[in-house]
This record gives sequence, structure tokens and C-alpha cells, in this order.
Amino acid sequence: MEVLVKNVVVLPVIISLMTATLSMFLEETMQEGMILRRYRLFLLWLWIHSWRKRDRWIRKLLKPFGLCIYCYSTWIAILTYTTIMGLRLEVISMLGFNYIILKILVTLDARYNK
Repeated sequence: MEVLVKNVVVLPVIISLMTATLSMFLEETMQEGMILRRYRLFLLWLWIHSWRKRDRWIRKLLKPFGLCIYCYSTWIAILTYTTIMGLRLEVISMLGFNYIILKILVTLDARYNK
């Protein structure tokens, strides 16, 4: 692990791969018949019931909490990277890697799970 921590180029790619696959796993567990389906239904219920102008701030929080795979994947990646490495400038490149890997995984999932 010490070799990976010193290598600034390899670690963001590894963390990006890890967090993108974790996000895809969470997305799959929120589908019909899976264990986190009630959590997704609760988020959708909050989305529907926050239609008033004074409650619209709730909708801004729901995407990072599970309604948008790219949004919560970003926050999972940021928290993982800052826990391992601290807040550094390489977090920006790691987020780019995370988005690219997640986009590939989502495209493959849509293609093979029709």
C-alpha cells in the first residue's frame, strides 16, 4: 500500500475504478426487487412531496443521496480520496477518471441488460 500512496498517478485511477464500481453496485441494489429498493422509493416520495416553493431545497439534496448515479458517485469518490490522501489537487483528475469509468460502466450496463 505504501508504494501506491507514493505514486500520485496510479492511486486516483484505482480509487476511481473502486468508487465507480461501488456506485454501480448501489444503483443495482436500488432496482426492483433488491435490498435498497425502499430507500429509492423513499427518495422518490420526497421528490414528489417537495413541490412547493419553500420545500424545493430538499430536491437539491436528493440527487447526491441516490437519485443521480453521477452525483452520488462524485461524492463517494471525494470522500474516499480525501480519507485516503487528504485534500489535494489530484482530486480533480480523480473525479475525471471516475466520471469516465462510470460512463463506460453505465453504457455497458445499458447495452447488456436490455
